[in-house]
Amino acid sequence: MSILTRVVQKIFGSTAGATETGVIGSEDAGSAATSSNLVTIQSLSQYLAGMYAITGGGAGLPKIEDINSLFLLITSQLAYVFQNGIPEYESGTNYYNLISYVQVTGVIYQSINGTSVTPNVGNTPSSSPTKWRPFLDIDSTMAANSDAVAPSQKAVKSALSLYARLTGATFTGTVNGTAMVLSGALSALTFNKLTLTQPATGATLTLADGKTLKVDRSITLRGGVDAAADVTGLISGYIQGLLMTWISTTSFSVGIGSIGDSTSVDTLSLLAITTKTTAAWAVGSGNGGLDTGAIGASALYGVFLIKRPDTGVVDVLYSLSATAPTLPANYTLFRRIGWVRTNGSSQFIQWTQRGRQFLWQAKVADLNAVTPASTNRILLPVTLPPNVEGIFSFVYNSVTNAFWVDSGWTALTDVPASVTNAIAGCVTASSGIGAGGVRYTAQTDASSQIYYRVSAFTGNTISILTVGWIDNL
Repeated sequence: MSILTRVVQKIFGSTAGATETGVIGSEDAGSAATSSNLVTIQSLSQYLAGMYAITGGGAGLPKIEDINSLFLLITSQLAYVFQNGIPEYESGTNYYNLISYVQVTGVIYQSINGTSVTPNVGNTPSSSPTKWRPFLDIDSTMAANSDAVAPSQKAVKSALSLYARLTGATFTGTVNGTAMVLSGALSALTFNKLTLTQPATGATLTLADGKTLKVDRSITLRGGVDAAADVTGLISGYIQGLLMTWISTTSFSVGIGSIGDSTSVDTLSLLAITTKTTAAWAVGSGNGGLDTGAIGASALYGVFLIKRPDTGVVDVLYSLSATAPTLPANYTLFRRIGWVRTNGSSQFIQWTQRGRQFLWQAKVADLNAVTPASTNRILLPVTLPPNVEGIFSFVYNSVTNAFWVDSGWTALTDVPASVTNAIAGCVTASSGIGAGGVRYTAQTDASSQIYYRVSAFTGNTISILTVGWIDNL
């Protein structure tokens, strides 16, 4: 489905006559009634029971007044949501822990209570601190001011609200020209080069009017010992979208999305699907993406988002380096988002991505019908990036001796393969047995290797097929 265009949600039946919208189910209840009041038209039990209850058990057609009222109700509620963005608190609605949000006079609250068995219902957010917490607390007096009057005050209070939500620290009062009392673990706030420090427990920190405070990108919110909320940690762990798609042997694309940069000071946001080719990098979709040199054969390339802080331009680049790509002039921020690999003809090998999982279109036989040289641990280079969770298929091609096989990360302790230390095995010796196998995962090391080890090898031939990997960045 393509992106939908926002249009005005009109209310169906909003100009209907007084007798043209009914109390839904009232005629089937024995006394036909009309109303355009949204509470009244859904007040009967027939409304909850549905169409069978308002059509004589399905024997007739629904009344036109009931249909008018149903669409009036639905489109009125839709129009309300579009108009308010976040619905106002309603005392009869069930709310649930951490997934329900409401607003009360401009303050947004998040539910911190409620399960499917015992929902959060009937608890007024402003007076139920064990049931609700402010999510972004910009008070009504501040919201009434224009941005030109005190933009810094809004930024400060929003930042304090975020700190409170993350750490449990509390604050009272308003920022708009009055004192604010900070309590809990909070001891200091740093906004770029300006630090606001609480004088002492219970003391008052006053933020004066008439000053400009710019909060831009880097905000460090510090608590006391063992109590810190660091925005850099939020940035470094952030990733959304950025789906990589193989297009052809000479091009691939990266979808819309965002990720925190490698230094955790900024967010890199790709606002349009961007295609890159095997040519040297040039800014923009449809151009080359290689950072330096010429595309190589059988090579692994890290794919990066890069950003120019001076213009805000974000683009895609790929490099033989997994951590230090050669950046174009004025591009100083970057973060790896995935990998691509070329074949012997310097062409992109086809893959499919789902979430953080990448699967080769054609499995690679990194060990192909081999009789192991011994029962000792054997290192196997695989067609995967380093330090990722590899996905493999183990296959035994023929077996003349019963055996067990183990395989995994090379950093694990070397233990003989056995019935208690194996990913697969064949307990019955049978010359010429047909192929069988199992799928498993194993971490690759810094050299893109895993290990395998068998309990018996004479007359046994095995294969390990590389399926794909999970890249947790």
